[in-house]
Amino acid sequence: MTDRNKQLLKDFNDAHEAFNFMMFKNHDLPLIVDDLLYRYIGKDSDYNLFILVLQHGMIAVANKSWCDAFGFKHEEVFKKNIFDFIHPDDIPKTMKAFERVKKEGELKGPFRNRYLCKDGSYKEIEWDIDVPILPTAVCGFAKVI
Repeated sequence: MTDRNKQLLKDFNDAHEAFNFMMFKNHDLPLIVDDLLYRYIGKDSDYNLFILVLQHGMIAVANKSWCDAFGFKHEEVFKKNIFDFIHPDDIPKTMKAFERVKKEGELKGPFRNRYLCKDGSYKEIEWDIDVPILPTAVCGFAKVI
């Protein structure tokens, strides 16, 4: 296993623990995590930014790659609303995409938007076209463009 895949696996384990703690006894969680591991660690993917957002927009988990990409520590984004980090011009299209993912379980086609960095700048990211949905949260994988 490559160092990159080892880091991704560690990020998934961290995300799994955090999510399990937050959602307590979600019996579907092992199947969801297995699916995520298969799809994103089982292949060489550029989509190394992982985020789990509750359906009301609160960030439940952001992996180390996500935090590093934007310069934040996990505690600086944890329990914050994801829309606080999205470029103001991108909020309307992101809200539409977020609602579509909650209803349909995936994005159809590539989706890009910009996220706030700690230094005040923005970085554009692209979301994977297949974003899984959980009963109470949306998981997403993205890459910096």
